[in-house]
Order: sequence, then C-alpha cells, then structure tokens
Amino acid sequence: LASNTGTYYSNNFAAWPNLKFAKSHPKAGALMGDIWFNDRTGGIKDVGNPWGETIISAKNALMYCGCYPKGAYSDAPPLPEDCTKPYKGTCGETVTTDAQLTHWLFSPYWAESEKLRGLPPLYFATSASEVL
Repeated sequence: LASNTGTYYSNNFAAWPNLKFAKSHPKAGALMGDIWFNDRTGGIKDVGNPWGETIISAKNALMYCGCYPKGAYSDAPPLPEDCTKPYKGTCGETVTTDAQLTHWLFSPYWAESEKLRGLPPLYFATSASEVL
C-alpha cells in the first residue's frame, strides 16, 4: 500500500524529443516507460512525474483504508499525518498514515514470516515488462 518502490521511477514515461514527434516518427523518436506513469492529473506530458505518481497511489491506498486525504486525486503532497478526519482509517488500530500504509494484514510485504506461515502457495502471472 505504501506505493514507494523504485519502479515508479524506472517505469516513468518519457517521449523523445517530444510526444508528438515520437508518435509520428517511430524510427526517429523514442517512447520509453509506461504510459500509466505519466502525470494522470495533468494529461500526458513528454516526461512523467514519478513522485506525483507515488503520491497519487499512496492517497489511493489510504482511501482503501477508509482515509480520505485532502486533494485525494491530486499529485500534490503532502499525505495527511493521520487518518482521523473526516473518517478514521480502517487498516489497523493505529491511525497514523504510516501505520495505515504498512499494516501487515493489508500490505503483506510488511508481514513477519510467522503471520504468513501455513498460507497456501500463490501464483503470480505478470508480463515480461512487469517488475514483481
């Protein structure tokens, strides 16, 4: 849920020398990265904003936890310090933003191995360009 992995930077979209040229001259221009990582709030740009994508995704995760941050659909920081207004966060007992984003039950990355022991195996299918 924390949405802070390095893939937000490595997947960042970029068009060279600009989007219009790269789309109309595929052999001379270049399109790199993932179009999803391209500043969803301001339209498609020549170079995306990975920090903005991180903020948008973290705010989305907070909404999953029942916390509705100010400017929820904006890439403008900051994240709230806690999830008490207007609704209390539901991802664990602690209402700080960090605790909501890193609670083991909602974000298993943070789970201790004892919490996961005994679970059935999982199968992940991804494309060749995905990072897991």
